[in-house]
Amino acid sequence: MKNTIDACVAFDFKGQHHELCVHLDLDQAMETAGILPSIYSLIARHNQIDTYSYEYEMMQAEEIQIRRATGAVKDFVHEGRLDVAAFENHWRESKALTALRDIARRTLGIDALDQQPALKEALLAAYQLGEAAGQRR
Repeated sequence: MKNTIDACVAFDFKGQHHELCVHLDLDQAMETAGILPSIYSLIARHNQIDTYSYEYEMMQAEEIQIRRATGAVKDFVHEGRLDVAAFENHWRESKALTALRDIARRTLGIDALDQQPALKEALLAAYQLGEAAGQRR
């Protein structure tokens, strides 16, 4: 299931109440950049608000509320707030595990990597080591 959210923020500006929302496909955002972009700026752009305006500053003074979360991201939304760092880590690990399951199946004939936790942990550690080495270059 896709990881999607509706991100909304309510604020007052020039005597008017605004409630602005944007529907986000978090999988697409993570595939594109490897991290989630600023949700405030996405809400602003979607609602034609200049990110260098006082209206944008007023919007940023309020908390973003997450609604209608689908997929694994639901586990990272608590009281309407998204734990961005935890979701990003989970998403990266899930993506890595999908690739590692395929490698274990092709090279070792293992169809259920989750049933071999020590091997799963070793493959994930090797993957993360390779990722870290690639980032240092």
